[in-house]
Amino acid sequence: MGLLRRPAASPRPSVPARIMSSPGAAGPAQAGAAGPARVSSPGAAGPARMSSAGAAGPVRVSSPGAAGPARSTLGAAGAAHVSTTTKQAGILRVGTDCSGWEAILLALRSMGVPFQNQFSSDVDPGVREVLRHNYGDKFVLYEDATDRNIKNMPKVDLYHAGFPCQPFSLAGLGRGVEDPRGTVIFHLLKYVKVHRPTLVVFENVRGLVTKHAEVVNYIKAELRKYEYTVDHKVLNAKDFGVPHNRERVFIVGILSRACTKVPWPKRLDPVPLAKI
Repeated sequence: MGLLRRPAASPRPSVPARIMSSPGAAGPAQAGAAGPARVSSPGAAGPARMSSAGAAGPVRVSSPGAAGPARSTLGAAGAAHVSTTTKQAGILRVGTDCSGWEAILLALRSMGVPFQNQFSSDVDPGVREVLRHNYGDKFVLYEDATDRNIKNMPKVDLYHAGFPCQPFSLAGLGRGVEDPRGTVIFHLLKYVKVHRPTLVVFENVRGLVTKHAEVVNYIKAELRKYEYTVDHKVLNAKDFGVPHNRERVFIVGILSRACTKVPWPKRLDPVPLAKI
């Protein structure tokens, strides 16, 4: 995930009043009440920066390949207008924020899912360099997910964001939305409100559930306002074939017209060491 850059004289981002005083419609805000205690995903934690590389690590791919992006070059800073985001049959349009090394794109590629990467974002210049190396220049690459014209952004079918985890991590100060990095999620929700991707996946550390359940409830309530079927769950990478004990909470929204219940993957049997 990417860190929120704070200009020297910039005012503190506003925080919705509800998130400070009320758990919202999704349920109580005490620790642990926001849902099950298992889950996870490659992505949210990473070194002090917050660019989620996921369990796969910083894999450098030599070329985008057939599944890579298929749009005109829009430049490293992104473009003011996107003219070629028309849906192509059988091609999943993907957009991510706080993208890191794009574990989700690596996963789609490994599963053989045809996709177009419409946009990514990360405040770390080194991460943006890796993204250009791996996926070419035929997608919008934003430097800051909190500073862009949302209305002119590309539309996508799948939107994923592993928003900054430090404010919610048990290893951090636990300031939540009092930390400017903890307010990045509000900017990401604005994209969802405007463009309504079919599938939305937000990802963060387990501390978001156990210590900051009011934030989980707020996100879910906002997605419901935008007509999404919503659920969240903590998953552990080791339960899904990855040799990594890594818990992450996933908040998933699917447009209600497309789905009435969020499906979750089933745990896989552990692989014996003798077979590795």
